[in-house]
Order: sequence, then structure tokens, then C-alpha cells
Amino acid sequence: MRRSIKGGGLYLFKFFKKDRPEITVDELAQKLPQVAVIDVRRSDEYHTDHIPGAIHIPLDVVASLDLPQELTELKGQKIYIICRSGRRSARAVQILRQVGYQADNVVGGMLAWNKK
Repeated sequence: MRRSIKGGGLYLFKFFKKDRPEITVDELAQKLPQVAVIDVRRSDEYHTDHIPGAIHIPLDVVASLDLPQELTELKGQKIYIICRSGRRSARAVQILRQVGYQADNVVGGMLAWNKK
């Protein structure tokens, strides 16, 4: 459900959780290692710490839509996108869904993953 809020001539949209393609870190942990996880952080962040088995494809590569074969092979499958806090991965999910991927954002990213 989308709610429109009018204020100052602008229409703002608030998207509720059920409208967002996302998964919690606890839910993701239960699905591993049978699912694909794409880490969209910078190389230095990925090499410092990442979910075992996660595929590293930085957000700038996703945004360019010059997608590597390891990602194009996953088209048609549910994939889970993670970053540090969930902001970059939310953007990557938006981009990937626009080109036909079944992508969900990992809420809270690696910050939440490392707290679990």
C-alpha cells in the first residue's frame, strides 16, 4: 500500500514494509547456503568482512547495467542483496528489479548481520 502525503505542493510517498522487497538477516541466515547473496559494497569493505559465499558486485557495476555473467546466470532466481547498512543494497534492488531480477534487500546490511 502506498500513502500519498500532500505538503507544500509536493506529493511524498511513504512505502510500508510489506511493499518493499526485503528480508531480515535472521531470515537470510535460515536460507543459507542454498540462496544467492550479492554484496554491493566497495572492494575494501567486502574483503574486510562478508557473508561466506556472497558474490561481490559493487553498486557502481550494478548501476552501469554491465552485469557480470555470475549475476546474469541468476536471472529468474530469487537473489538477496546486501551492503553495509541497507541503503546501497536498496538502490541495487531497485535497479535489478527494473531489469527483471527477483531481488530482495537485506535489511540493516552487514551491520545487522554482525550483530546477530
